[in-house]
Amino acid sequence: MSAETPNLMSVAQLAEHYGRAKKTIQNKLTRGWGPVPVLDPDTGQVLGFRVEEVNRFDQRNQRTHKQYLYDLSLIHISEPTRPISIS
Repeated sequence: MSAETPNLMSVAQLAEHYGRAKKTIQNKLTRGWGPVPVLDPDTGQVLGFRVEEVNRFDQRNQRTHKQYLYDLSLIHISEPTRPISIS
């Protein structure tokens, strides 16, 4: 089991990878966000995260700036406009 440890990212390393605080990442992980963790078969505790799984998670959840702006523009276009009456 200790042979796998060097290939695993800790929560602290994951936080550094995403540029967030460790506590923020821990909170997100408890809500189901993030890469699939490697669990200890005996205790069920999180041992870490495989780098390959982190990369897969990043690829699945990556949006370009152009996609973000396009999605944002669709939100604004779909909002109905209301006439403004000034009295």
